[in-house]
Amino acid sequence: MKQELVLIRNNDDWDAVTATDETEKPKINIEKLYWRVPHVSVAIPQQLALTKILDKNMEILLSFRSWELVEYSSIPETTRHTWPVKTTTNLDTPRHIVVAFQTDKKK
Repeated sequence: MKQELVLIRNNDDWDAVTATDETEKPKINIEKLYWRVPHVSVAIPQQLALTKILDKNMEILLSFRSWELVEYSSIPETTRHTWPVKTTTNLDTPRHIVVAFQTDKKK
């Protein structure tokens, strides 16, 4: 499965720079960007247990303080899709983020 990360920038770079001399307009050039996506590998016994849970279509309960669900019911069938990424202050920084993608949803 191919995934794509789309970053939308502002017209200027003032939000990304702190400067003491504001006479010259800052310019930031992004030459290389790494998107690190961790892959979780489990041992075979745990993999079998997880497969049984998925086969039974059981719910997996997760503890949370606040829950936000973003669901796109009509994603176009194209190779590209852009969605907004929510930003927060350091006080609201999540410890864990769960992202799930689903195909062939059961009605």
